Amino acid sequence: MPSSLSPTVDVYSKVMLELPPKIKSLPTPTVRKVNTNDGMSWHVKQTGMGRDLILIPACEGDSSTYDHLGDLLSSSFRITTFDMPGFSRTIAPPFSMEDLTVQILATQVVTLMDELAIPTATFFSVSTGSLVAMGLVTYYPDRVERIIIHEAPLHVPQGFRLLKLKDDAHVMHQCREMFPALLMESRTAWEAMGAEYHARMEKNYVTWLRKYIGQLECHHWDEGLLQRPVYWSVGSLNVMGGFYDNIILATKLGLEVEILPCKHYPQLTIPEILAAHIRCCVKDGA
Repeated sequence: MPSSLSPTVDVYSKVMLELPPKIKSLPTPTVRKVNTNDGMSWHVKQTGMGRDLILIPACEGDSSTYDHLGDLLSSSFRITTFDMPGFSRTIAPPFSMEDLTVQILATQVVTLMDELAIPTATFFSVSTGSLVAMGLVTYYPDRVERIIIHEAPLHVPQGFRLLKLKDDAHVMHQCREMFPALLMESRTAWEAMGAEYHARMEKNYVTWLRKYIGQLECHHWDEGLLQRPVYWSVGSLNVMGGFYDNIILATKLGLEVEILPCKHYPQLTIPEILAAHIRCCVKDGA
């Protein structure tokens, strides 16, 4: 686990040397519904063979943004990803979406791991999913090998607080523009997700804003986050103020923060570089 107090490390050159080999043939993914004893009906996708790597969805809750990244990594890992409870194709009882905390979300993921017979795993995520990964280290360290996280939302921007006051139609309209305009450097990559994905986003935008925003960011993080190796990154193309608190917290805990050449969704805009970065993190802690 990185221990230097140096706040940032530019890993672009390092990961370029570790780009994954050209994939000659891809394993056939398994997509299925998995029911857990907490009342969830999960949409789960698995592919590849090897050590377990779980890709936790970002704030929009849909696993499809990991499709290409999963293909790139499937020669080295057994990839598991899923739609988050209450998002897209994962059905959640209404009570399970109330008063959410990072501990509750971490428990939901562990319950799914139990059903899938995954004892431990490396976890990768961006955005809100990074908070879930951090919760897994804090509350379930025995299920975690390491976490690799990108730009965890540690505060609520004032604009989101104001957006919560608007009706659902306004939320959907604003998020349709905000996601490609502010969260990624390539609108083309976002639009290429296709009509079915963007149709699912209409409901997901509202669920994210109503159920996640203001609930998860207030968690107090301390040395409990150091029970397993943590690999933390931010994007060099983002406005510094958005995720500067990531650098502050990581430095306080003695962790390095690496710089990736992207904004908030590297799985869509720089998947090859991200795959190499993940391989570097796992190799470093092997």
